[in-house]
Amino acid sequence: SVLQQGAEACLDPPILEGDCEGVATSWPGGCRPLGGGLDVDLAFTPTRAEPIDCELVLTARAASGEVATVRVPLRGAGEVLGPPIFEIMAAAPDRVDLLFVVDDSGSMQEEQGALADLHGVFALAAEARGVDARMGVVTTDMLAPARRGRLFGTPPFFDLQGDGAANQWAHDVRVGTQGSGEEQGLAAVAAALSAELNPGFRRAGAQLTVVVFSDEDDYSPDTVAGYEAQLLARAGIGPIALQLHAVVGAQNGRPAPCQSNLGDADAGRRYAELAAFTGGRVESICAPLALGLAFISEATFGPRRAFEVPPDFGGVGSVLVDGAEQDQWTYDPERTLLRLAPDVSLEVGDVVQIVAPGACTP
Repeated sequence: SVLQQGAEACLDPPILEGDCEGVATSWPGGCRPLGGGLDVDLAFTPTRAEPIDCELVLTARAASGEVATVRVPLRGAGEVLGPPIFEIMAAAPDRVDLLFVVDDSGSMQEEQGALADLHGVFALAAEARGVDARMGVVTTDMLAPARRGRLFGTPPFFDLQGDGAANQWAHDVRVGTQGSGEEQGLAAVAAALSAELNPGFRRAGAQLTVVVFSDEDDYSPDTVAGYEAQLLARAGIGPIALQLHAVVGAQNGRPAPCQSNLGDADAGRRYAELAAFTGGRVESICAPLALGLAFISEATFGPRRAFEVPPDFGGVGSVLVDGAEQDQWTYDPERTLLRLAPDVSLEVGDVVQIVAPGACTP
């Protein structure tokens, strides 16, 4: 029905009928001549993602007793808004350059002999993951000119799964015990990455994994952070492609003096510090070596646990792996780098969701 043009009418307060959750309207009320436009303020503040099915009912009453009602359908839906989520699929490296740093001081004969029998631990792990791995060995002696970061053995590096690799491993890790008693393993790693000193060892884009094998701490002259920077620069890689693992004096994953039937070991504090920087493992040289090297080989050839977060992402609020929230991770805001702890279950193909800080808002 239509009220007569120009007649005086009064508008009832608007009515919302149906599923109108989150809809609000206002009308000051009163009477006025009809015929012009009518503005009604509506506000929709969704509280859910499902759509609403609502009607706005406007009723005008003329002094003559006539009544006109208009029903206006209202449709709307909310959108779930929350903190940004960055997703990445866990992946293993396709190529690894493996550098063993073996202490060649006078107390290491028994430890080197035990290590010589464990080629299969790394070779089988690389084969199972389909990783192309090569290996070189350097000693902790930075005083003897013939060593000082030069790869030990002939040839100086070899394919971990190639013909004769087991014999090459057994020969190369027995570096002798005539080296300097002032072990400088970190300096030796930095020197070994020189393309002039060891041409052909480093492959562009390959992950670099360093395994230190020593019963003494490191006495290299630079800081641990300084050596990390050197390794990244000389290897030409980002932090996610660098690992340093330490088989040193340790207990329960922490540097500490230890004893075994192979001998005594001092705490490998500086090696453990660099292992922490790079997400590496710390295993005890006094414990059964096969088990410790098995953990290291899985960390080397398994899915990478370091993830670069976009610089403008705003940090990390929570982390999920295949939908399950994790609490064992660290985030370096300066390098926008997230690392999952070794105990977090992670397989190639798992979806890692990195959630920015902030609560979900409607």
